Parts: sequence; C-alpha cells; structure tokens
Amino acid sequence: GAGAVPGHWETTLGPRSSGSFHAGAYEARGGDLLRSDSSCRFRGYWSDTGRTRVVGSARSDHGKTYEALRIGQEAALAAVRPGARVGDLFALAVDTIRRSGLPDYRRHHVGHGIGLEMYEAPLLEEHSEARLEAGMVINVEVPYYEIGYGGFQIEYTLLVTPSGYEFLIPAERKLLVAELQ
Repeated sequence: GAGAVPGHWETTLGPRSSGSFHAGAYEARGGDLLRSDSSCRFRGYWSDTGRTRVVGSARSDHGKTYEALRIGQEAALAAVRPGARVGDLFALAVDTIRRSGLPDYRRHHVGHGIGLEMYEAPLLEEHSEARLEAGMVINVEVPYYEIGYGGFQIEYTLLVTPSGYEFLIPAERKLLVAELQ
C-alpha cells in the first residue's frame, strides 16, 4: 500500500443503516441504503469521507431525501471562503435542508476542521463565531439518520483557498447504486 493507516470504518446496511449496529445475519435487499463513513491517516494527516449507495434502485423517497441533503451541503459549500463565519455555514446547510424537504432535520454540527487530528477547530456549529482562513482543511458533512428508514452520509474534505475551496477527495457527488449479484 501507499502507507495509509485506517482510522475508522463504519459501513451500515438497510433499515439499521441509521446507526452503528452489528449486522447480524441481515442480507442486503433491493432498496436498502448502504451508508459508509471512513477515515485514514497518511503521513500524519487525517482524511474523513462519507458516501451513500442504494442497493438495486432507489425509491423516490430516497432520491428526495438525498437531494435535500445535497442541496443543503451545496449551500454551505457555496459560502466557503476566507472570512466566512462557520455559524453561518451551519445555518445555510440546516435551513436549506429543511426548506428542501426535511423540515425536521437536526444536527449538532455540519463539519469540522481536520488535519493532525480527526476533529480540529473550527467545529461548524450553530453559534460559532470562528472564521475560515485560506489554508484551513475542513470537512463538510450533512448526514441523516432515521431508525427503520436508514442513513445517508454526504461528507467531503476540502481545502479553503483564497477564492473559495478545493475538494481533496475526488468522488461522484450523487446517490450511487450498488448492484445485487
């Protein structure tokens, strides 16, 4: 390998994908959500990313939930730049998700700084007065968990640049499909 050391790897499936539960004897079924949240450490620095797939094909409610989360995350990302107040990023993400179809969406944060530690300042939380600076590496995430329905993970690590941001982990930014064999 390239020298990366796994940090955490949380992959959950089906109606229990809303949390970190032991899979037991559960076998994937068409329409199940597959939620992954993982990290590794490379040359002393952390990564953190999350994705959601649906087994077979997505139900219409899966698409609507994912789209509300994606739109909320995009609203926060559009405001990432030096000087941005992280409390405003939180409000943009949460308020947009609520207006986009998940009126009861709640989070204690929508991201965090990342670097030599998995969680570093700033924590992207509601009342934070912290400001972004060029050169910071942050993680922007808008997961959604609902017992019995499943979980969604949308999480990206990015570098704050003088004019905005740059994604550090390349990936498709959509609800992906996992085929049953």
